[in-house]
Amino acid sequence: MIEVNEGLIKTAKTGDEDAKSQITALLKKSVETYAQKYYLVGGEREDLIQEGYLGLSNAINAYDGDKGNFAAFALACVKNQMINSVKNSLTGKHKALNEGVPLEDANAGENSLKADSPETRYIQNESCDDLFDSIERELSAFEKEVLLLRLKELNYKEIAEKTGKSEKAVDNALARARKKLAVAIKERKI
Repeated sequence: MIEVNEGLIKTAKTGDEDAKSQITALLKKSVETYAQKYYLVGGEREDLIQEGYLGLSNAINAYDGDKGNFAAFALACVKNQMINSVKNSLTGKHKALNEGVPLEDANAGENSLKADSPETRYIQNESCDDLFDSIERELSAFEKEVLLLRLKELNYKEIAEKTGKSEKAVDNALARARKKLAVAIKERKI
């Protein structure tokens, strides 16, 4: 486990950017590793990494010595921030913000019509349909079941209990599902 000096944490909590940068550097590889485990609809891996850093910043501000090991606490905050971002991307909660046009854009009226045009909506609906078709076509019954339970925010232990399988089997099924869907996306099946 990564050890972070208590004095460094206290200094970072006061707003010292150098201390925050040092903590970020210590946990950078872990944040990037977590980002590989998730898929952000409409986003890229770098977006998830940024969400992870936001979770890390929140952890610095929220940490007190009673919460145990800082690194473990911080990585839990990072993971939760990424999971919340993934959930929000699936619900379309921030769709208006993500597809918004900056006010200073001189062609805002023209671009906003294009962003919400019937053609754009049709293409988006087709992409969603293609994704669901790929899930049906590419994933085994167990992989689909595990994926749907995970999207319902169940953790590995809860999924294992519901399916009667081990947590390792659940983890393996999710890994296979991610790989299969990534290949489908790359091959433009989606």
